[in-house]
Amino acid sequence: ELGCARQSFVMTGKTSVGSLEATSPPNPAHPVSTPQDKLKEEEEAKGLEVIFGIHSVLSALMSGRREITKLLIKKREDEAIENVDSNQERLEEIIQKANQIGIRIEEVHPTTLSNLCKMSPHQGVALIVGKLPEPISLESLPAEGEEVNQLKVSSSSFWLALDDIQDPVNLGSIIRSSSFFGTVNGIVLTEKSAPLSPVTSKSSAGALEFAQLYSTSNLPKFLIQSKENGWKVFGADSEKGSKSIPHVDLNEITLDSPTILVIGNEGKGLRRFVKKSCSSLISIGRGENAPLGLDSLNAAVATAVLINRLTSTKKGSK
Repeated sequence: ELGCARQSFVMTGKTSVGSLEATSPPNPAHPVSTPQDKLKEEEEAKGLEVIFGIHSVLSALMSGRREITKLLIKKREDEAIENVDSNQERLEEIIQKANQIGIRIEEVHPTTLSNLCKMSPHQGVALIVGKLPEPISLESLPAEGEEVNQLKVSSSSFWLALDDIQDPVNLGSIIRSSSFFGTVNGIVLTEKSAPLSPVTSKSSAGALEFAQLYSTSNLPKFLIQSKENGWKVFGADSEKGSKSIPHVDLNEITLDSPTILVIGNEGKGLRRFVKKSCSSLISIGRGENAPLGLDSLNAAVATAVLINRLTSTKKGSK
């Protein structure tokens, strides 16, 4: 786990570092408010939250989409230089970026940092920030040649629509995969989607801080109107379709028009009316030697596989 090397602050000479110490664990019979409890209460009252982890913190500093209050670094105990964490270069980058934009840096006790991050793995660094802007609401996606939020729709446009993905880890992983492949232009969320929380940011490896997110209050209507505007809509589903909603083999698909891939809820899959709003259904074939009963993939893993498979079939792609 990453700690804060004191010499880094001496080397930069640009900032003074405060200290927030942890207190001894209180007696359960006589609860005592600790400094970290008070800090958490103060930040929550201001509508702020604590994001954590090297990638999330650095991405938040670089994206400029949040109000940033304070950078917290874990206080390092005296130890030999050869034991400095391998992530030290990234920590130095974070400190340098925070200095550049005038963010206050505070060194805190390891227990304090763990409590502020609700015992989640934080890699020795956290950022007290405002919430991300709410996703832009959309009623549909426009026809080819028109624009969505200054992004022109083309035959290669590829979007995700997430039907009530409620696990923040899954949501973060899906956003990470979307960013990794670089082929997803936007992600549409429903009202019951997992919140854009610190856990979501951490699970996305910071990709949440840059992601183009949108929302819709009525996903079936959104999909139907988008189809009328020339979009193909593929629903990820393990069933084999029906007379009204055909199942298409992934190997037979070539994308030559704007496309939406719809991913269903982790436990229930696509809702009935969402499924009916799709042009076609697609699925990932199970391997011949897969154990009995193992008939599907985690939503985030399936999304990554489908993004890669579908976008590699774009007309003219190699």
